Amino acid sequence: MTRQDDPTLDWTDELDELGKEYQPEWGLPLRSEGFSAGIPRVTADYLDFDSVDRESIARLLLEIEHVVSSDCGSSEPCYYVFESAAENAVYDPRTLIGIVTFRGNQLRIETSVSKHTVLVRAAVERVLGGLVRHRAQVLEDPFEDCLTRP
Repeated sequence: MTRQDDPTLDWTDELDELGKEYQPEWGLPLRSEGFSAGIPRVTADYLDFDSVDRESIARLLLEIEHVVSSDCGSSEPCYYVFESAAENAVYDPRTLIGIVTFRGNQLRIETSVSKHTVLVRAAVERVLGGLVRHRAQVLEDPFEDCLTRP
């Protein structure tokens, strides 16, 4: 059974059935909580910053515990936020709790579980302090975002 057959299926279940290993660049594993009426949703927080602070922000994000830099298949910097520093964390979808990406002069923090939304945004704001200003929090379709990426 795939996610298309049962939209509440977690990626981990689907991958186990297919005998495949999760790759972080696929995006956040979608948990049942991220679905409303069978439609997948992730929470995205948008934080604005001044362009002169871009390099400082990129450097400071790596000071957050369990954050790993990646290209995420994009020309913009991207960071994976893991729940633990377990040896296999980068390869285990159960530990990936957020993705932080640059979009021009904004940071986008994507999470699929509400408790992770609070944890990741708090960690980012604690490290970046006055360098960022919260703009909005919205529910988004993660598949639509994938289709619009370059």
